[in-house]
Amino acid sequence: MGPRQVGKTWLAKEISKEYKNPLYLNYDNLKHREIIKEQLWTVDVDLIIFDEIHKMPEWKNYIKGVFDSENDKIKILVTGSAKLNAHRRSGDSLAGRFYTHRLMPFSLSELKESNLSGEMNLLLRRSGFPEPLLAENDLEAERWRKNYVDSLLRKDILDFSDIDNWLAMEQVFEILKTKVGSPLSYNNIARDIGISPMTVKRYVEIFEALYLIFIIRPHSTKISRSLSKAPKIYFFDYALVTDPGGRLENFVGLSLLKSLYLKEDSEGVEKKLTYLRTKEGKEVDFAIITWFLTFNRTLTHKFIKNLIRCKPI
Repeated sequence: MGPRQVGKTWLAKEISKEYKNPLYLNYDNLKHREIIKEQLWTVDVDLIIFDEIHKMPEWKNYIKGVFDSENDKIKILVTGSAKLNAHRRSGDSLAGRFYTHRLMPFSLSELKESNLSGEMNLLLRRSGFPEPLLAENDLEAERWRKNYVDSLLRKDILDFSDIDNWLAMEQVFEILKTKVGSPLSYNNIARDIGISPMTVKRYVEIFEALYLIFIIRPHSTKISRSLSKAPKIYFFDYALVTDPGGRLENFVGLSLLKSLYLKEDSEGVEKKLTYLRTKEGKEVDFAIITWFLTFNRTLTHKFIKNLIRCKPI
């Protein structure tokens, strides 16, 4: 899973080179769709890549059926640009039958091993998505970005959910770009646009499910209290953020999130990216909370107090 155009299909096809008879099937392709529905692959296929199959009604039941019947002969790789567990056509849970791997935009540590010059400035200008990052110039990168956002807002969201007020949704998206790093108020955005707070929240949840944004919530030892406090939002394509400070904070947040995803997906080590804020307004932009700190309330409070006292670098 991961944002659109982050390189999932390319990586899947690279992985397929390790197999003797791989088969790539994209649900957006009409010929491929017929093969998928009728399961018209040959007996010697040893890897099937199902791309964008979450758009298929009852897709999880379908994958479960293929897995259960072909488990001894075929490996299955499913890719998608929406959070597959959040798509409206959810179906069976597939519990115990899969591992999740999240592919994120390029990070600074990855570019350090490349021959690109000025890696940090390049990432901040263009983001870590392959196409704008490797574009001939900044103008080409911006042209890609405009088409990318338009395609997501007008095509992918239509596949994901029914939208009654497109103008309001686009306005919410534009306002979010100015709110990076600040606690988010659904009520304030709703008042500015003239829609209900619940509608704003629904749009934000759709943006999150489609990997347009990610949400960081304040740390609390009580889950209910954490959910009730104002979250912060950040973009996977942080070049959309025009404020230099907000863009840098977004860049750092995504780098941290990516490292946590890698640990969780490859090693099963689960940590939570949060932020800390006191009643007096003192704040730590990012804090990584382990299960032990969450479990031990006394240690958590001591940890937070010491962290809040730290002077900024």
